[in-house]
Amino acid sequence: MEQTAATIQHLVDEQLASIADAEMREALLRFLIAPECQHRNWDYGHNGERYPCWLVARLPATDTAIAYCEHGFGPDFPWGIVALSGEWMGPDGAWHVSLERAFRNTREGARSHAR
Repeated sequence: MEQTAATIQHLVDEQLASIADAEMREALLRFLIAPECQHRNWDYGHNGERYPCWLVARLPATDTAIAYCEHGFGPDFPWGIVALSGEWMGPDGAWHVSLERAFRNTREGARSHAR
C-alpha cells in the first residue's frame, strides 16, 4: 500500500488510542505534527541508499523527531527517533515497536513518565 500523509495519520491515531497512560498520551500530543515525508539515509545500507521516513512529532529542544518508516528497521521497529538536523535514519537502538515506546525513549517522554 502506498503511504500518504493520510495513511500515516491513521497509524498515528491508532497508536495514540493504544496508549493507556493518559499523561503520556497528553504529553505526546503536544509534539505531534502533520505527517511530513523525508527521504533519509539508511545507516546500514549501500552508499546513497535512502528510504521515505514520515516525521510525526518534532521535539526541537533536543533536535529530534519521531518518524515512521516501513523500511530499514520496519516493519518490526517502524517508529524511530531521528535527528532534526540530520538526514540519517540513525542507529538500531533508536527504533521501536510503537509510537509510545519511541516517545518514552526521548527526553521529553521520559520526563512526562517520571511525574
